[in-house]
Amino acid sequence: MPNTKLRRFFETLPRGERTDRVAYVTSIAKMPDAADGCDWKEDTSFNAAEAILQNPNLKTLYSTAIKDGCAVTDPA
Repeated sequence: MPNTKLRRFFETLPRGERTDRVAYVTSIAKMPDAADGCDWKEDTSFNAAEAILQNPNLKTLYSTAIKDGCAVTDPA
């Protein structure tokens, strides 16, 4: 059975600074490539239940990530 745990990744620059992109993922294979020179770093302290209590607007992103394997916030 595949792992369907919802995980959060931040896109980071080489010096560790974050870009504005965040990926909510249930399937690593569905993650988009990071921008040139960037990497995806997992937020190992992420708790989906706690995060949605603090920000109910995440419900749509969570639904997309569960359905499609990945949802990315991309302010660009």
